[in-house]
Amino acid sequence: MQINLGKSRGAQLEMINQKNLSNDYDIIMIQEPYISLAWIDYILTPSNFRLVLPDTSKDKKKGMVRSVIWVSANLNTAQWEPLGQTGSNNLMAIHLKIEGHQIMLFNIYNNCTNDDSLTVFDGYLKQHSLQFLGSEDDHVIWADDFNRHHPLWDDKTQLRLFTPRALNDANRLINLMAEWEMELILSKEEGPTLHHKVTKSLSWPDLVLCTTHSKTLFASCQVKEEEKPVHTDHFPIAYSLALPANASIIQDQVSFNFRATDWKKFGEKLQTQLLNQDLTNSI
Repeated sequence: MQINLGKSRGAQLEMINQKNLSNDYDIIMIQEPYISLAWIDYILTPSNFRLVLPDTSKDKKKGMVRSVIWVSANLNTAQWEPLGQTGSNNLMAIHLKIEGHQIMLFNIYNNCTNDDSLTVFDGYLKQHSLQFLGSEDDHVIWADDFNRHHPLWDDKTQLRLFTPRALNDANRLINLMAEWEMELILSKEEGPTLHHKVTKSLSWPDLVLCTTHSKTLFASCQVKEEEKPVHTDHFPIAYSLALPANASIIQDQVSFNFRATDWKKFGEKLQTQLLNQDLTNSI
């Protein structure tokens, strides 16, 4: 799941207290979490999840943390690791290693007023892409609140969203998508991802993107309007992945039919083998 909690303590508590949260989701990506000024290093987290913070979270020059990931304690720690050196408190990433596949999962928050997060993100991709885009079994997913509007992902009838400035601001994101061959997964037909608390207007600022060859991994991708906490204006987005068997790790194995064993001959053979063993140094 991914969701922007709008820095609301109430929304975060409501999310944490949802029934079956740990059964329904392995990974939850939060944009704009609630952070108490009194406990700057403490972020409320569900009891059965591990909190993953950006590596710059303690650097006050980087501003408040706007991207965190909750990873279920049910997910084996050998199957994932946080990615460091992102250089931004608005960018968090983890590396999943499951059944021969590796998935780079980026959680991104981009401010309404600037493209600083996109600049840092682009630099990170250019520096590290060879580490996670080496084969068809390597996948990249962007889970994000880009705060940008364009007919590519917003409802085309919502003309109020497509001001000249808004379309110009969206160009940076579109160019980034093209450069890294990312495709939109969440269909606008799934419904808006934001219902503004004051104006009651609808928009689509939250996106899900993946590398082109990764589209077939998505078993589902849906806006979960019924799971929206009342204290935020963003809807959760939930998706599930179905990883195909990796041919490179599948090997033909001999299957023995133990019921057909001639145990008398087996015992005689075992006794002969043991008599021929030098056991003087075995203790």
